[in-house]
This record gives sequence, C-alpha cells and structure tokens, in this order.
Amino acid sequence: MKLSELNKLNGEISASASGQSRTLALAGLGIVWLFAGPYFLHDEKASRPSELLFAAGGLLALSLALDLIQLYARAGLLNAAFKREQHRLQHELRKTTDPDTKNLGPALQRVTEILFYAKACPLLAGYVLVLAFFVKGSHV
Repeated sequence: MKLSELNKLNGEISASASGQSRTLALAGLGIVWLFAGPYFLHDEKASRPSELLFAAGGLLALSLALDLIQLYARAGLLNAAFKREQHRLQHELRKTTDPDTKNLGPALQRVTEILFYAKACPLLAGYVLVLAFFVKGSHV
C-alpha cells in the first residue's frame, strides 16, 4: 500500500472515529439527562441525582469540547500550512498545486493526535460512570 493511500485511509478512519465519539458522547449526555433532567428542571418530586451522573455528564461534555478544539486546531493549522506552502510555491515560480499533507510538518500531526486521544479518555470515563450508576442503582 502506498504512503498516500495509508494517509488517506488514516484520515477516513480518524474522521469516522471522531464522528462515532461525538455520537456516543451525545447519547451518553442523553442518558444522563433522562435521570438527572427532572432535578435540573426543578421538579419537586425529583431527588438529587447520583454524583456519578454529575461526573459522567461533565466527562462526556469535556469529550465534546476536546473534539471541537481538535477540529478548530486542525483547521487552523492546515489553513496556515496551506498558505505557507502556497506562498513558497508562488515565490519559486512553480506551478501552484495543492500541497501534499505529508509536507505540512509534524506539529499539526502531534497536536491533533494528542487531542484525538484526549477526547477519548473522558468519553470512556463518562460511560464507566454511567455504567457504575446503573450497577449501583439509580436511587443512590
């Protein structure tokens, strides 16, 4: 398999993983809301939800926030790298083409990889807490 094919496959897989993470985080927040929502809506019959739900909701929201930061960081770094490469090519009086992403430098890859894995940690931890909530019982 060529390097360009591996790079394309990596992009497709990481985009799919990000989409699935987003879906799971939103679904997890929905689960948290089902059990904690009445309390936050000041329902007089609702008891205070478990601390596990508060922590799970916070972690799932953190996962979504990290996902958003990753998207903006990648977009900003790619845009800056594209403009830098385009400027370089124009100054060399070469025919301008789309820059190859492998020449964009390691900074983009490092930053977005850290964010990619960082958002998975609170997502998994949030679901562990939701699972613990169900195992302990919803009335704890």
